[in-house]
Amino acid sequence: MFPLVKGINLEKECQVLTLSRFVKSGKIDELNEDTIFIGSGLARSLGLRVGDSVDIYSPLIMANMDSEDVRLPREMKICCIFETGVNYVDNNSILSSLHFMQELYDLGNAIHGSFIKLNDRESVDDFVERMRDILPHSVNILSWKELNKDLLFVLQLEKTMMFFTLMFILLVASFSISSTLMTSVVRKTKEIGLLRALGATKFQVTMYFFIQGLLIGSCGTFLGCIFSWLVLRYRDFIVDLIAKIFNSSWMLSKFSNFVHLPSACSGQEIVIIMVFSILICTLAGIFPAWKAMRIQPAIALRNE
Repeated sequence: MFPLVKGINLEKECQVLTLSRFVKSGKIDELNEDTIFIGSGLARSLGLRVGDSVDIYSPLIMANMDSEDVRLPREMKICCIFETGVNYVDNNSILSSLHFMQELYDLGNAIHGSFIKLNDRESVDDFVERMRDILPHSVNILSWKELNKDLLFVLQLEKTMMFFTLMFILLVASFSISSTLMTSVVRKTKEIGLLRALGATKFQVTMYFFIQGLLIGSCGTFLGCIFSWLVLRYRDFIVDLIAKIFNSSWMLSKFSNFVHLPSACSGQEIVIIMVFSILICTLAGIFPAWKAMRIQPAIALRNE
């Protein structure tokens, strides 16, 4: 196997990333010069458990095969198995101590690179640009957006397509509401004529159907938010149930790269969707309201 082996300073790494929440078995505080962490997928592929040993080879072993400086692989004991939920990480990652990796690559006190965690209020793009102006050009600085630009592009494309799909669903729902209100106008011609005869203005009759559309849209949006929250809350259970029914659990992990279905809710986007859905449902009452407004009281009462 050719996994990505990363040397870390455990104390500083825990300040950047909460490793304890990814532990599947074993203990993270047992990391030292002779122990390693291994991803759950990689451990499963090699049939390894906590307490087993593996040999770690260095690229320098191959580079120095013709020289007198013979380097042997290091036997390392597995002290922890971690699972992040991202397949390409769990299937291809090993964590070791920083000093061990420096010895393996004969780096002395040097390092290949480091990760920096920013405050929530600080912009990643601004920080990267500022560091590129300060540090030498030989230092390669990449943000997490640049490292995962392909994945982010696919996610943005899926999000855009889902947005258009939801808009078409809302339009279909608005036509259904408009049709229902139009049926209400036809069936209540007598009542509308009577209201007009008793002194109701065209504006009041029009507002009746607008308010009806508003109430339908508001109730539908509220119930939709509750249903969506329940689906997101129990999404893993629902996905696992569907995967078991169709015997397709392996497809989810192979093609989605996620063990658990991720979810991120933006308050701003939720508000925009709610306002837009209520607005469309309210506007669905325009044609029925216009039809009711044109009804003449005398004709309506005479025909009924």
